[in-house]
Amino acid sequence: MGIWNEWKISQLRKKIVRLEVKRSTLLGSVEMLEKDSLRSIWYYDAKGDIKGLDKHLERCNKELAWREGSVAQNYVIRKEVADFAKLMEEALRANEHKGGWRDSTFKYLLDKLAEETNELRIACVSASSDHTGYLDAVQKEAADVANFAMMIADNAAHRKEQRDA
Repeated sequence: MGIWNEWKISQLRKKIVRLEVKRSTLLGSVEMLEKDSLRSIWYYDAKGDIKGLDKHLERCNKELAWREGSVAQNYVIRKEVADFAKLMEEALRANEHKGGWRDSTFKYLLDKLAEETNELRIACVSASSDHTGYLDAVQKEAADVANFAMMIADNAAHRKEQRDA
């Protein structure tokens, strides 16, 4: 298990404890409001907050189980996928100085994806005309295309998390 994964597991465990404490506090408030027959706006807000916390806790527990290996051991990542992921990571690290993608719009990322797809097309055409020197460029451009697709998917997942929180 890598250092990053160990750190992430530690952070997830802490987050789960914080969420469970918050959930317990809200449950106590709801029970108190139910006993006093006070069905005010706070009661319904607390009930809604508990539902949101339950969803968040479920996601955190699933990720923790996966990171700890209970789910990850059910499949093996293909060598081709691992090799390609390494190319993607190398490209991301080479461009870290540009900052992250979280604040980028879908339009911007789609435009960059189209740009990289065109660069991949050019590299493939060049490699097809028996210029084997372009094969490295094909791999690099394919990783760039995949990275922009990943960024779009990651931003969608992040927005979904924010919406569900």
